[in-house]
Amino acid sequence: MSPRPELIPVREIVRLGLLAGPRLVAAQFALTLLAGLLPLGGIVAMRLLVDAVAAGPAATLRPLGEAVAIASAIALLGVLVGALSGYVGDRHGRVVADRCAERLLERAAGLDLVQLEDPTVLDLLQRAGSELATRPARIVAELAALLLAAVTLLAMGTTLALLDPLLVAVVASAALPAVLLRVRHARRAYEWQKGSVGAQRELGYVSGVIASRAAAKELRAAGWAPRWLARARGLRDTLRGEQLALARARSRDELLGQALAVLALFFAYATLGARALEGAFGVGAFVMYAQAVQRTQNGVRDLVGSLAALGEQRQFLGAWHELTGLAGRIEGAAQAREGMPPRGAVIECRGLRYAYPGTGPVLDGLDLVLQPGEHVALVGKNGCGKSTLVRLLARLDDPASGGIRVGGRDLRELALADWRAQLAVLFQDAVPLDATLRENLAPEAPPEAATAAPPAAAHDDAALHAALSLVGLGRLELVAMLGRRFANGVELSAGEWRRVLLARALVRPASCFVLDEPTAFLDHATVRELALRLRERLRGATLLIVEQRPEMLAFVDRICVMEGGRIVDEGSPAELAARDGPYRRLFGPPTRP
Repeated sequence: MSPRPELIPVREIVRLGLLAGPRLVAAQFALTLLAGLLPLGGIVAMRLLVDAVAAGPAATLRPLGEAVAIASAIALLGVLVGALSGYVGDRHGRVVADRCAERLLERAAGLDLVQLEDPTVLDLLQRAGSELATRPARIVAELAALLLAAVTLLAMGTTLALLDPLLVAVVASAALPAVLLRVRHARRAYEWQKGSVGAQRELGYVSGVIASRAAAKELRAAGWAPRWLARARGLRDTLRGEQLALARARSRDELLGQALAVLALFFAYATLGARALEGAFGVGAFVMYAQAVQRTQNGVRDLVGSLAALGEQRQFLGAWHELTGLAGRIEGAAQAREGMPPRGAVIECRGLRYAYPGTGPVLDGLDLVLQPGEHVALVGKNGCGKSTLVRLLARLDDPASGGIRVGGRDLRELALADWRAQLAVLFQDAVPLDATLRENLAPEAPPEAATAAPPAAAHDDAALHAALSLVGLGRLELVAMLGRRFANGVELSAGEWRRVLLARALVRPASCFVLDEPTAFLDHATVRELALRLRERLRGATLLIVEQRPEMLAFVDRICVMEGGRIVDEGSPAELAARDGPYRRLFGPPTRP
């Protein structure tokens, strides 16, 4: 369970503020402290100025000149401090926002696939990321404003208390209703934000579908647009109505709080005026104390406002706290006890059972052994668990029971990065990238890889060109921008994109290749030619291919037929074609080489 939202802000605000580094934090703290003390000097200078003028024509001009000089110096210093504080605060906020964005992406990249399929985690990411560009900077600004209000209030309240502590009590107590009302509103706003995050995420999805290029064909050809526009409009109307109800309550509360503050202010003015008429102090002191009253009340108001504003950040802070404390289960468990087994080791799947949330078993006691260098095809009807097995082999999730062993070692005992370095996977729903062809083929390489030393770059480019030639795309340039999202992008057909994604897997220096539907969208002639090239390219490597095309199945060493989450038949293509069994019921005799 996450901590109560009310307990999060102070600790999380400090952590957020320190993301920018101690020097920047110290600079902002010093400037804010100075900005809070300058008003005290300002009201003292104003007292000197008023007293000099009140002395009348008989007085010398020297006191007036000194008072003007002091007041001017303090005002100019305030302008300088304000400018520096604004720059430092802006820089601090931007750095914190960037650091938060980096950590959010790092945390999201470290979550398990099953976590990213969990609506609760998706809601958490929505809450933490919806205002990531502005919220951290606002929190830093509110923290600085809180410090400034506290220093100003301390300076002005002390000045006023030396005259009459009752005035401080009256001015401060008038702010108490505003405090309680703001706190109540902040709690309501937080609960609304937390409760409406699902609707906000749904609105984001619906808006994305309407504006996306991927859905543009169906929206236009099938006439979906009106229905989806109406859905988006309904969600916006609901969210807007709830927000307006909160705004009305907040305006009513603020009106009451401000009315009490005004009454307290003029009570203080009346008290000061009465004392001045009694001769307790002169005109300059009256002006000074009157300003102290006003600035004290402003300090209370700003302090309360900053506290309430920080309280209202609980939507972000609470989600941020939960998200940064969320660890990937698989990532955390993958601590190697010993070194990796040698490349090309036997891979054994024994008694694998797995079920997605809310469904029955997808894998139900599956047994499969992949010998080093063996090429195995996995076939079966949709939903029998083929892609789920691919998911488990890539260690994107762990089975509910049973296990996978590599070279006799349980996969869960191997370092995750080391295992995946030996594995090349083409997923059924592999993602094409709106990026250059080189970046599509090697998306895991850092950006600086493109500017590596010439020998390394030449070797990498040779491997990329070889993979492209193998899948029949040797004509494409590595620097070509693919997709239409960015300028000068080249659009590929569905079959060409699939071949690019296959080349992405083939270019990896892996000992085991797992290819899920690699020939989707390809014509029969291309599939047959590709099958011959793949057999030669992957000679000596272990291959598990999920395939439905007879042209590909004719060239593997063994075919395994899946039904009901387990292997129900297996053998060479010739053996399965020769007997009446599950394979013949699926395909009939395979195409001969």
